[in-house]
Amino acid sequence: MKHVVLIVLLWLAAAGLAPRGHAQATSFVFFYQTYGDWSVVCGRDEVTLAKTCTLSAPQPSLDLTRPQNVISVEETAANAFRVAISVRNSVFEGLPLFLRVDDFPAHAAEIVNDGAVWQGDIGRTIVAELNAGNAVVYRVHTQPAGEPFDTQVSLREFADALNAYRATLRVHGIVAGGSAERP
Repeated sequence: MKHVVLIVLLWLAAAGLAPRGHAQATSFVFFYQTYGDWSVVCGRDEVTLAKTCTLSAPQPSLDLTRPQNVISVEETAANAFRVAISVRNSVFEGLPLFLRVDDFPAHAAEIVNDGAVWQGDIGRTIVAELNAGNAVVYRVHTQPAGEPFDTQVSLREFADALNAYRATLRVHGIVAGGSAERP
């Protein structure tokens, strides 16, 4: 039981939904579900009453000595997507992060503030590739010599995770309009 609580707290911290201190009001989680490597976590801030949801992978690891680079998908408005990777490695400056789904062409993005982001048409394209694919691989080049470091995430249950995420966004009024059908 302690391991389950620790995993959930680590995941909530990564998703920005964990309690931030005793003097400050906290968020509470109203939806949490895992789908293979993917997790959907939704919560509400007690002060602002703002609701947020995240769809991300991989699931948290208890090995704190090996930081995980986490991919997240966000639907910012009906059928508008933002794909982001939070980079936890010490990376070689000036080299981009690469994301590739199966045999689709790789997507490169500059690493800024410990992350890489794709949005607009390219965000929607990547989400469609994730829906159609079997695995996503993203690569950073680590310090000190620029050695490549790959993270591979299964997409076996991504479509189910995305459908649950999008349906939850609409049920709770976080994203209005559009359908929760595949992008």
